[in-house]
Amino acid sequence: MGSYTIVMIHSFIGIIPAIIFPLAALIQFVQVLQKRSAEGVSPLSWGLFGLANICLFIYTGTVDFVTVLSLMGTAIIDFLIVGACFLLRGRQSP
Repeated sequence: MGSYTIVMIHSFIGIIPAIIFPLAALIQFVQVLQKRSAEGVSPLSWGLFGLANICLFIYTGTVDFVTVLSLMGTAIIDFLIVGACFLLRGRQSP
């Protein structure tokens, strides 16, 4: 395997979390909106995920597309989930 191939594999591996993390958070957010209920969703957990993503973004000090999408994009969706949890607090799914 040449060094170019290793660099390409390394880059591809770095892109996978940039897709999976925001997608996973988006799936949870859409589910909360569709059910109009936050039953079984922990706002504390999602808030901590959002905080961790912001802290990791600051720690890395990198401002490239993949990092911004992976960390800050996910943090925004995490906090949207927290907001939805508080707005829908106490509602049971229909």
